Amino acid sequence: MFRNKAWKWLVLGGAITVILLYMLEMTTTGIERIYGPLDETAAAAQSQTSNEKAIGLIPIEAADDTQASDSFKTNFTPESPIDKEIAALEAEIAELKRLALLKEKEELQQKLLLNEDAAKPAVNRVADTTSEVLQNASSSGLQFIAKLFSNVID
Repeated sequence: MFRNKAWKWLVLGGAITVILLYMLEMTTTGIERIYGPLDETAAAAQSQTSNEKAIGLIPIEAADDTQASDSFKTNFTPESPIDKEIAALEAEIAELKRLALLKEKEELQQKLLLNEDAAKPAVNRVADTTSEVLQNASSSGLQFIAKLFSNVID
């Protein structure tokens, strides 16, 4: 059956291959237009600049408690050993409060970064899923064509 119509199958297979390669090129061009070039050097440079910028992070600053404790230390001069111990304990409590506040801010940042995808516009999310579907379809289509040709040849 295949030997009698070999030219027809060859033309059909060639046409399907050209169409699939054209679709793959269109998909790659669209992805590059949205995300930038796909080569490794550009991707490494892009990830390095994004790491340097740290977009979306809330700056963590020192708490105002440290300023109050510093002014307390400079204005208060303890006279007895008990007063010295109390001053040291108060300074330690102020430091613990500052550390707890920093930890709470870091946890809040992590929670906010987890919900980063929800903040993206719907158009970008649709474009992302569409590009994934097209990429999966083109790769599975190419595998199907390769299996079809290997079955025809054998």
